[in-house]
Amino acid sequence: MARAGILYSDVARAATELAAKGEAATVDNVRKMMGDTGSKSTIAPMLKRWKEEHQDEAQAAKFGLPESILNAVRGVYALLQSDCENKIIALTAEHDALIQAAKTQQATLSDLIESLTTNKITLEAQLAATQEKLESIEEKYSALQLKFTGMQSEKEGLTLRLDDRSQEVRELKQKNATMQNQFEHFQTATANQRSDDRRAYETRITQIESELQLARKNNQTLESTQTKQEAEIQQLLLINAEIANNAQKRKEDLEALQIKHYQTDFLLQETKQENLLLKKDLSATQLESQRLQTSAAVSAKLQDVLTEQLKQSEIKTRKVEEEKQALIIELIKTRANDVTSNENLNDNPALESQSKHLIQDIPTTKPDR
Repeated sequence: MARAGILYSDVARAATELAAKGEAATVDNVRKMMGDTGSKSTIAPMLKRWKEEHQDEAQAAKFGLPESILNAVRGVYALLQSDCENKIIALTAEHDALIQAAKTQQATLSDLIESLTTNKITLEAQLAATQEKLESIEEKYSALQLKFTGMQSEKEGLTLRLDDRSQEVRELKQKNATMQNQFEHFQTATANQRSDDRRAYETRITQIESELQLARKNNQTLESTQTKQEAEIQQLLLINAEIANNAQKRKEDLEALQIKHYQTDFLLQETKQENLLLKKDLSATQLESQRLQTSAAVSAKLQDVLTEQLKQSEIKTRKVEEEKQALIIELIKTRANDVTSNENLNDNPALESQSKHLIQDIPTTKPDR
């Protein structure tokens, strides 16, 4: 008849017996303890459950130590672990605070960079507008220069015309003087004709003088216009110089902003470097924590070794005491046999007293562990 399935109680009972014997509670040992029954896949989860429920007992059986010593070692280990965790928590908090401060500083620097970038864009736009205005003024200046050149040419033409009119007047005056001489010779014969010619000449001279005055007025008007245009040109030149000065100032402000931007980038790089150093410090702290945990494990192992040595020393002491008791008993028996062979023990009170005294010297209690 086939056997029913393995129960948890069977596995727990076998594991408890193995632990009581000081043997390891493995799947193979438990299966062997139950008579080589049950599959390993069935025993393994049950054994795992038993180990979780009897973890302290399994540790005590594994190291062969009293529960009080194990509790003391656990207390020392827990204290070391708590100290390490507190240090790690403090360092982590400090690191988080430094990272938060670095993030805050980085955000401030980002806002400053954004503000500087906005100012830079605004200044560049103003500079572009100023340059456009300057180009417009230069175009107007060129147009006025061309206009001034045209008016200068017109003035030169009027001056030439005025010179021609003056030459013509001189020629007419000279001709008039000549005709007056002729009139003196022919005054009597041609008095009337000469009078008509004189009036015609005078009319012509009057007309020419009127044209000459008109040309002079036009020349004065052109000179006044030229003076005004020169004043306007001077004003435009002053405006142009002022715009150039403003552009230079904008350029200097932009260079100053660029310097601040470079300084901000440098501070940002220093902050990143500090963050890397903090990360390295955290890694070193974690390594120190691991070292402390390893030291605690070594201390626990050393405690186990010392406990084992103490146990061996107690065993040796107990054996020595047992051998001593055996030797004393053997000595008593030897002496008793010697006395018996010579005389009766009851007839010798001194020997009886000595035997009782030796028996009383024999330890009746076992040595402390």
